[in-house]
Amino acid sequence: MPERSTTDDAHRVLVVADDTNAGELLVRLVAGGGFRAEVAASPEAALIDLEDAETPFVAVLLDLELRNGVSSLRALADIRRLPGPAGQVPVVVCSWDDDTRPQAWMTGVDGYLVRPFAAKELQDLLAEAVARPEADREEHRKRQLGLPGAKPGR
Repeated sequence: MPERSTTDDAHRVLVVADDTNAGELLVRLVAGGGFRAEVAASPEAALIDLEDAETPFVAVLLDLELRNGVSSLRALADIRRLPGPAGQVPVVVCSWDDDTRPQAWMTGVDGYLVRPFAAKELQDLLAEAVARPEADREEHRKRQLGLPGAKPGR
């Protein structure tokens, strides 16, 4: 899939999708939100891209319907195990069902969308994940899981 650019390198989002059509659609949606979308066709390629990036990605959009035999939740966990900024990058996932939502939040996701979703919904969620301060991300995950003691908020 070709790289599409709408902004400078400071706004790069890595789209992880092993289906070409899904990847192309996600690239268009991400670019429509003012980000520069780059595609990794597998979780393994995404890990390499994240580690080797001269300028860190501002977020990852992970398609949870990966078909290459790698569990999408394992891919998320692998991203979280990367050292430095690469492992701290906000990750938004999209899926066809809600079954993996709690596991995704516990594994460290920063946003979760169930298909079908509107372009604006994806763009807003991605922008919120990128803008959320690192110090607030864990509390946000707790709220999404409805854990006791989570501070009220968005």
